[in-house]
Amino acid sequence: MVFALTMSGCVYWDGLSKSEAREFVEKTLEEKYGEEFVVKQMYLKAGSWDTASDLMADCSPKSDENIVFSTQTLAIGKERLMRDDYIQNVVRKQLKQNIDEVLSTYYDNFASEVYVTPLTNWYDSGIRSTNEDIVKKFSESFSNQEENRTSVWIILEKEEKKYGTDKLKGVLQDMIPGFYSLNIFIDCIFADEDTIKLCKEESKSINTNRWKVKQIVRNGNFPIEMFIIYNDERGLVYSGSELIY
Repeated sequence: MVFALTMSGCVYWDGLSKSEAREFVEKTLEEKYGEEFVVKQMYLKAGSWDTASDLMADCSPKSDENIVFSTQTLAIGKERLMRDDYIQNVVRKQLKQNIDEVLSTYYDNFASEVYVTPLTNWYDSGIRSTNEDIVKKFSESFSNQEENRTSVWIILEKEEKKYGTDKLKGVLQDMIPGFYSLNIFIDCIFADEDTIKLCKEESKSINTNRWKVKQIVRNGNFPIEMFIIYNDERGLVYSGSELIY
């Protein structure tokens, strides 16, 4: 009978049913950040070091379900260790809003996307509240500058390429105050209207994979201008031009 109950799905992860696992994720996040969250989907991923499967979940704060982030919970002995990229995704949203606000003063048609690189490293900034200037706080959280790297993709109409880098430099200079002390690696891609539309739709979608915009433009043979904004005396640096990938 116990075997039948287990196989039917009553035990989902580390002795918890699926509903109990969902509640565990939501409560753990609430205790960490002091606000309520909702789990949008859960799945199991093979664990490492001969441990049990890891509990993976895509979640949102109840205050803004347009923000979707990932959690991973490991069961190590009697301990459960959860890590998440909530703060990085709040930073991503704010950065994108700031970038789009500047772009809208120069261009009628464009798309943009932001990838906060420490997402891949489960970087813990130590920030536990979003009721503050989150980008500034996050940009000041790095003790290791190797981790301080955020990628930005800006997709513009092909006709904008004729203006060269001078106009782009002016546009990017206007964005710098909103980056605080982040190091920003920027690809400016000149594409057709259909590609811009696809990228715009993808950047507005609710998902946790922010590389999809890059995947959309990858095979377009579009020209690209590359810049880096350093948080030191170097400032805005032009780093080259090429056909994308």
